[in-house]
Amino acid sequence: MKNEKVEKNPVKMVKLLKENNARVRYLVEQEEEKLMASLPASYRPLVTLTLHTGLRREELLALRWVDVDFRAGGMITVNMSKNGESKHVPLNSITYETLVALKRDRKVLAPYVFTTDKGQRFYWLDKVFKRAVKQAGIDDFRFYDFRHTFASRLTMRGIPLRTIQELMGRKTVAMTIRYAHLSPAHLRDAVEGLCGGVLGGISVPSTVPGLFSDSDKVGFELANYGKYK
Repeated sequence: MKNEKVEKNPVKMVKLLKENNARVRYLVEQEEEKLMASLPASYRPLVTLTLHTGLRREELLALRWVDVDFRAGGMITVNMSKNGESKHVPLNSITYETLVALKRDRKVLAPYVFTTDKGQRFYWLDKVFKRAVKQAGIDDFRFYDFRHTFASRLTMRGIPLRTIQELMGRKTVAMTIRYAHLSPAHLRDAVEGLCGGVLGGISVPSTVPGLFSDSDKVGFELANYGKYK
């Protein structure tokens, strides 16, 4: 239509299937152990880094040593992330030690962090990764799911979604809300606040916070039977 080759779009009325963007697949501890054992030793530091930083595949492969700052605990700078802005990712003790060892033991002085012994970048990452996943017997797992694993583990440890959003380099929290169900603690705290309060004019016994004893239950039900029969 733009090139004026046709007057109308012949597939305009075709209904497109809705893409499932809410997919959350993350590694459990046993799967991580199997995957690490199946990976070549030279690829394990890369997987360790993505599990602890949430960096994307392209960001990892493009990572240079000049982007790694070992001072003050360590920081990685991604100069051009997917959203078009630079982002700073802090290193924890595991990623810090991994990068220190990688830099110390490298065979050639290549500018990129993840290279072969000859200084070439990991161009065969997908092939190596898929083979390792198959060998480990892990189903339905893509490289991008390492980011899901990073975010899911943070969520299950009670880290606020806003903080996870910043660590993952997303402009809005919308794409991070998918992990909210993994941390129901705030919802549980909200309903727990009802215990010991007043519901519908009925005084709820609170001898034990959040819990009724057997005698409390019996007395409460008998006293209020007519109110909610």
